[in-house]
Amino acid sequence: MRKVILASIGALALSACTTVSVKPPGSHQDVGSKWAPVNLDEGKVLPGRASYLNEGASFVTKSRRNDTLKGMYKACNGKYRIIKEYSSEGDMAAYNMNSGSSLISSTTFHASRYVNFLFECVD
Repeated sequence: MRKVILASIGALALSACTTVSVKPPGSHQDVGSKWAPVNLDEGKVLPGRASYLNEGASFVTKSRRNDTLKGMYKACNGKYRIIKEYSSEGDMAAYNMNSGSSLISSTTFHASRYVNFLFECVD
C-alpha cells in the first residue's frame, strides 16, 4: 500500500510539471510555410498561446495555473495582457481498470480538460 501511495505522489508531482505549455507571441508554427494563411504575412504578431491541464487536486491545478502565468510573464520579459481565456477538451484516452482478475475489467474513456490563453506582450 505504501508503494502505491508513493508512486501516486510521484506521478502527481511529475504531472504537475509536464502539463503546462507556453508559446510566445509570434511563434506560430505555420510562419514560413508556403501553405501558411495570408494573414501571417501581414506583419502582425500573432498572440502567444499558453495552456495547462485543469484536472486533479485544487492545489495541483493552482500550481499549474501559476506556472502558466509565470511562463507568459517570462515569454514577454515582463508585462503581458491576456486576450482570451477559454476551456477545451483534449483527445479521448482509454483506461483499462483491471481489478486484479483477468476475467473482470472495464475500460473507461476520458477527455482531458485544459485552460487555454491567448496573450500579448505589453510595454
